[in-house]
Amino acid sequence: MSCFRIPKGLCKELNGIMARFWWAKAKDKMGIHWVKWELLCKSKFAGGLGFRDLEAFNQALLAKQCWRILRTPESLVARIFRARYHPSVPFLEAEVGTNPSFIWRSLQWGKELLNKGLRWRVGNGVSIQVYTDKWLPAPSFFKIMSPPQLPLSTLVCDLFTSSGQWNVPLLKDIFWDQEVDAKLQIPLASLAGHDCLIWHYERNGMYSVKSGYRLACLEKDKMSGEPSVRVDLNSKFWKKIWALKIPNKIKFFLWRCAWDFLPCGQILFNRKIAPTPICPNCHRKAESVLHAVWLCETAKEVWRNSAWGNVCEEWRVNSFRELWHALQLSSSGEEQGLFAYLCWGLWNRRNSFIFEGKSETATQLLHRMTKLAQEFSNANNLSHTIHGRQSSPQAPLHGWRPPPAGIYKINVDGAVKSGDSVRGVGVVVRNANGEFMAACVRRIQASYRARQTELMATIEGLRFAIDMGFTAAVLEMDAQDCINSILSTEECNGIDGLLIEEVNYLLHNFRAVVCQWTPRSGNKVAHTLAQFAFHCNEFVTWIEEAPRWLLPVLEADVLFLEC
Repeated sequence: MSCFRIPKGLCKELNGIMARFWWAKAKDKMGIHWVKWELLCKSKFAGGLGFRDLEAFNQALLAKQCWRILRTPESLVARIFRARYHPSVPFLEAEVGTNPSFIWRSLQWGKELLNKGLRWRVGNGVSIQVYTDKWLPAPSFFKIMSPPQLPLSTLVCDLFTSSGQWNVPLLKDIFWDQEVDAKLQIPLASLAGHDCLIWHYERNGMYSVKSGYRLACLEKDKMSGEPSVRVDLNSKFWKKIWALKIPNKIKFFLWRCAWDFLPCGQILFNRKIAPTPICPNCHRKAESVLHAVWLCETAKEVWRNSAWGNVCEEWRVNSFRELWHALQLSSSGEEQGLFAYLCWGLWNRRNSFIFEGKSETATQLLHRMTKLAQEFSNANNLSHTIHGRQSSPQAPLHGWRPPPAGIYKINVDGAVKSGDSVRGVGVVVRNANGEFMAACVRRIQASYRARQTELMATIEGLRFAIDMGFTAAVLEMDAQDCINSILSTEECNGIDGLLIEEVNYLLHNFRAVVCQWTPRSGNKVAHTLAQFAFHCNEFVTWIEEAPRWLLPVLEADVLFLEC
C-alpha cells in the first residue's frame, strides 16, 4: 500500500469482507448491516468506530513516500525518479509524463494529498513569494486571497521592518484583517534561518501518515458532499462515552443505542423482519431503543429503585441520544458508568426473557449490575497498582525555590491578551538568597499562540541574562511543553522550529545552564511582569532595584522560603 495505488474495486471488495466479518453473528451466519461502512470508518470522536478507510490510508502512505523524496533529494530513489521523470523541474512540479510506471502514477496520487498540507515556514523570507506561494498558517487559505496591491514578484522579506519584524502598518494597509492576523501568528526569530516547506498538520512540521490520513478523509468527505462529523452529535458527546471506565462491550452497546442500531421491535418492523413493533415486555407501545431501556414499565421499575428515581418521570426525551446527553449534563463519569451498566442489563434481561424465558426482578437486576460495576472498578485499580501505574496524588503547590550558591535563577513567562494582537513577556533574575538582581518586560505586537509566546519569553530571558553577565544560571518556566521541546533532540521544522533553534543557540552562550519546569505558584513574579508588559510601550528593565508594585510578590516568595 505504501508503493502502489490499490484499485477502487479491490478496496471496495476488502471493505465488504471486513463489513461482513464485523456484523456476522457467527462464522457461517450473516448479521444485519446496520450502517454503511463509511460511518464505521469515521473516528470514534465523530460517531464512528475508527476503522481504516483503505483508499484514504493508501493515499496517506503514498504521500509519506513523496515526503521522503522531497526531504532527501539525493537519495537513490529520488535521483532515479528525477532522471527519468523531472530532470528540469522540482519534484512537486513534476507531472505524470509519458509512459509512466505504475509506481510513478501512484506517487502522483499521493503527491496530490501532500500538496494540500504543504506550506512554507517563514525564515528569512527570501524564497517565498507573497501572492503565489502557500505560507499563511491557516488551512482554509494558505495563500493570500486579498487583491494584489504590490508587484506579484514581492517576497515575504519585503514585509519586514529593518529590525526583522513584521511591518504591521504596511500589513494592515494592503491585506485583509484575517490575513494580517494569520501573519502575526508567525514568529520571526532574530537568527532568521532559511525558508523551508513544512507539513502544516503536525506541530513539528514533519509529515505523518496519521495526520495525512485525517486530511485524506476530510477531502474525501468534501468530494462526496457529506459532512465530516454529524451535526447532531458533536465530538464531546462521543469523547465522554469512550472515556467512561466501563468494559468496551458496554461502550459499544452505548454506541449502538445512540445510533438506534439495536434489534428492537420498531426497528425490526421497519426493516420488514418482525411482524409487529409492539414491546414484548409491556405489550402496550412500539419498542424503540429508548422504550426498551427507559420508557417501558419494566424498565421504569428498575430506574425508580435507582439513583435516577426522581428524574425518571421528569426527563422529557425523544431518543436515547437525548437521554444520554441529559445524563452527561447532570451526572459524573462514575454515575454515567453505572447508568450504562443498567441500560446494558435491561437489554440483556429483555433478550433473556424473549429467547430463554428467564425473568429477573428489578431489585435483582439493580444489585447484579451494581456488583458488576464495582468488581470492574476494583479489578482496574488492582491492575494499575500491580503494574506500577497507580496514579500518584497531585504534588502540593510550592513556591519559588532558590538556585545553588553562585548560580542565578532566571524565571520567564509569557502572557496572551485575548481578543487583541498583543503579547507580553516577563523576565526576573534572582540569586541564591532570593535577592532581586534584574528584570525586564517586553510588549510584542503579534498574535502568537501561548506556546510561541512562552518561547519568545525564553529567548528574551536568555538574551537579557547574557547581556547582564548571568552566564551560570537555572532557566525556569511554567510551560512544561516548551521545556520538553527545548530539551528534545528531535528535529522540529514546525512554526516554532526557528524559536527553539534560537533558544538552543543562546543556551550555548552560558558557562552552565539548567532548564527546568516549575508550577505557576513558583513563577508568580515572572507572571506578574508579563501581565505588566501590556501597559508598557515596548521594553522596560530594572537593575538591582525592583519596582514598588512588584515588591509584595517578591517578598511573598522570600517568606515562603522561611516557612
